[in-house]
Amino acid sequence: MFSHVTPLFRDLHWLPVAACIRFKTMVQTYKAVNGSARTYLQALVRPHAPTGALRSTTSAGRLVVPPSLRASKGLTAMSQLFSVLAPQWRNELPANIRTAESLTSFHTRLKTHLFRVHLDSA
Repeated sequence: MFSHVTPLFRDLHWLPVAACIRFKTMVQTYKAVNGSARTYLQALVRPHAPTGALRSTTSAGRLVVPPSLRASKGLTAMSQLFSVLAPQWRNELPANIRTAESLTSFHTRLKTHLFRVHLDSA
């Protein structure tokens, strides 16, 4: 969505507030998946384990969305929990971002992705 500050955001390489929230949530999720976050956050995310042999790598790095909350519609309190948003948002990322080898490469790829989604389309 274009606004009068979009060109300024582009020039400064800043993300809109919603994208910043997503960025920070995804960084904490990356740390939780890779064992460098606090234990209470690590307990909230579980890697997806496919039941059958899959040929594609698109499921690499995916997380399990809690089943009781998967069907939540709208902005309910339950749909805003870290344990719900983190897996949903991570699963929406391209595989090359989800499977980044280091936190530095994850940061770079994620910020570039969010910048393109939120500002290049404006």
